[in-house]
Amino acid sequence: MLELNKVTYQPQTGKDIILKKISLKVEENEIILICGDSGSGKTTLLEIISGLIKAQKGTISWKSKSLSEKERRWLCGVIFQFPE
Repeated sequence: MLELNKVTYQPQTGKDIILKKISLKVEENEIILICGDSGSGKTTLLEIISGLIKAQKGTISWKSKSLSEKERRWLCGVIFQFPE
């Protein structure tokens, strides 16, 4: 199970918090959909889950084990719509 607990992210160059206390549980083999308006934080959430960027607060665990960004990069794969 993937579990996010109160994940918060604000870019260093921005004044606004993009993700604020996001909590989520996804069971193994469960398919989910992340949707929202442009600029709502969907890509940022995926970048945090995959270890590409670091959340300022909160925890991310896989199968009840807390994982570092490096460990998540080994586990996750992300293909962006515009990969330039």
